[in-house]
Amino acid sequence: MLYQVRKFANPTDENDAKVFHASPVWEREINLRSISDEISHASSINIADVRAVIESFLYHMPAHLMNGDVVRLDDFGIFKLKFHSKGREKEEDVRASDIDNVAISFRSSPILKNKISMVKFSRAPAAAEEKTAQQGNGGAGSNG
Repeated sequence: MLYQVRKFANPTDENDAKVFHASPVWEREINLRSISDEISHASSINIADVRAVIESFLYHMPAHLMNGDVVRLDDFGIFKLKFHSKGREKEEDVRASDIDNVAISFRSSPILKNKISMVKFSRAPAAAEEKTAQQGNGGAGSNG
């Protein structure tokens, strides 16, 4: 995976000096059709059937998450809903209307984490870094 070097300010302290961090360079976006095609070619299942199964899964998964279910995909990982809530001094004052920022949380399985840990990094050529910087691609910090 390619990375670029970018200079970022400390988001918690504006007075800190800007420092350099590695930032990911995403090569391309892979869509459902591409992945379905890859799965189809690697198996005896035609692309339409692969896509239908994935689409059906994506149709049913939100209902399970909204019911409070944790969706475990074996060696892939687990999905669950998370949210933030306003704090109240008394337990009886907490209401459903205090809940906001609902999001899907994903935690990868140990097997997937292990596979991802094998990623090899190399610095993007200067031209790619300039192009990505102009597009606003890449995240702040050293997480990438």
